[in-house]
Amino acid sequence: MVQTLLAARMLLRPAAAEHAAFASDSRQLCVAPLMTASVSLPLESAEDAPSAPMASVAMPLAIGITGATRSGKGWASTALKVALTNAFALPGGGGGSVEVVGQDAYWQRPVTVTTASGRERPSEEEPDCTDHASFLEAIRDAKQAHRAVIAEGFQLLHHEPVAAELDHIFALEIGFDESKRRRTQERDALLNPNPMSATDFDELVWPAHQRYTRERLSPLVAAGRVTVLPAPENQADVMEIVRVVMAALAGPGHPGDGPPPQGTSLS
Repeated sequence: MVQTLLAARMLLRPAAAEHAAFASDSRQLCVAPLMTASVSLPLESAEDAPSAPMASVAMPLAIGITGATRSGKGWASTALKVALTNAFALPGGGGGSVEVVGQDAYWQRPVTVTTASGRERPSEEEPDCTDHASFLEAIRDAKQAHRAVIAEGFQLLHHEPVAAELDHIFALEIGFDESKRRRTQERDALLNPNPMSATDFDELVWPAHQRYTRERLSPLVAAGRVTVLPAPENQADVMEIVRVVMAALAGPGHPGDGPPPQGTSLS
């Protein structure tokens, strides 16, 4: 009941107040927020329930969600987990569980980089900071134990075997200014647990994201393996991402698919 009330506030408040109110509610009531992968939140209306049948979808299913820092990857992954869990539980859904595997859990160490200004600095944003082999193993283990797996991370596609393991991949595109605003805002356990200075963002975070986009993400977009969607700004945006993903999983021709997403293009 508490989680349902929190979700309702997210849906009904103006966009500018959503995150602050939601974070405040979560802290006061000591419950997990929607942005974490631990939530089990039932869909509350027929409009929220996916209309596309899932029983015919090949399983186990592996879905990838990637994007720059603070692009809403965890938020979208959690909402998708809820939607898939409910879809599997519907008559004809086939049953089964869903697991989210976050790349952040496999971060292992900082590395030294040379910035554009020529300075050597420690960075926590580089591909070598992550144990990609263990991340891959976790995805494979989850596929053995669950009907669907959602893997998410800002360097999700760096390790080619991880990309090969994914059946559907979605990239949440966020611009430099908004990503920087979100990552450099005041520390918050829910919304920005690891804040960064503007200088660190400019010298470390965004250059690493640009390299990842250029070397790993854009080629897969060009090959038709990745669908690019705008990063969410509010709960309605998250639900639209879920709608697009669910329609893609079920394939064309299902009721409720709607028009194709008007995704942005990675530059």
